[in-house]
Order: sequence, then structure tokens, then C-alpha cells
Amino acid sequence: MVRVDAFKGCSSERVGIGIVENEICKIIKKKNHFFLKYQGFGLSIETHKELVNQKVKKVLFIYLGQKVRYYVARLEDFKQKGIVYENKVEGGIIDLQYILPKSFMKEKQVGDKI
Repeated sequence: MVRVDAFKGCSSERVGIGIVENEICKIIKKKNHFFLKYQGFGLSIETHKELVNQKVKKVLFIYLGQKVRYYVARLEDFKQKGIVYENKVEGGIIDLQYILPKSFMKEKQVGDKI
């Protein structure tokens, strides 16, 4: 298992956002992490590059909305189908992100094969 880090919202602090296990990155997303405008979830382009280097194939989002939902996306879809978003972080840093709409993800249930 390998820890995955990214910027915490708009702060310049980096925090653990998930883990990599068996070519799958598992990330917990809270309700405020869902981009309503794009109907999807973001992944920092820097983090995306790290995951490519770690040979990750899929991303599993564990979404803690009104009820827990599981969404799976292919890592390559973030770069190919995602929307580039400029997340402005403290200190003038721009944290570029890929926002992937849920329409490019598959919703899964507990016990489903990822």
C-alpha cells in the first residue's frame, strides 16, 4: 500500500487523500469535493502523474454524500476526457486538476469487482 498526497483544498498544506493497492487508487471524497458545475470529481494533474508512475489503472472514489456511493474510473480517462480546472492555492500556487464527470465513471456496489 502506498499513500497518495495532494493539496488540501485551497491551502498550501499537502495531506493524504488515498492509498494505492493492486493498481487501484482508493480516494475518499466528501460532499464538498463534488464539482456541481462539472458533475464530477477532481484529481490533481500532479497526483495523476504520480499515479501513472505507480502503474495505477483505476481510481475508486468513495463518496460520502447523503449516502455512501462508489465510483470507478480509468486513470487514463482523467487526461483524455477530463476538464482542466485551475485550483488557486495559498501563496499564488495554481494546482491544475482534471475534473472527470460522473458520466465517464461506473457506479459500483459493495462487493462488486472493480
